[in-house]
Amino acid sequence: MGLRRLVALWVQSKVLYVDQETQGQVQECIRTYLNNPNFEAAYRVCKAALPGLEFYASRRAPCGTWTVEVLYDNLVHEGHAEDEASGLLDAAAQISDLLQRTFW
Repeated sequence: MGLRRLVALWVQSKVLYVDQETQGQVQECIRTYLNNPNFEAAYRVCKAALPGLEFYASRRAPCGTWTVEVLYDNLVHEGHAEDEASGLLDAAAQISDLLQRTFW
């Protein structure tokens, strides 16, 4: 197995590291999200960037901050943001960063 070529893609001041082979698909999902930022569009970005990622749960704290949990590689990861969609992207960006630092 050869080394993968990673590309850094920015969305909402967060970076997603994606395999160069999926760059076009992820960029299209990001464009859709930026034109209409909502949870479904954010989920499509996350699924394209991290195949196997599944939404697990979300909750809004009394202060208004959202915590979004996703399941990836049999582990639950959390993202935090002012809205649910951004929380989902935060979780994906954290996973992406961890994978980039660990394996590439």
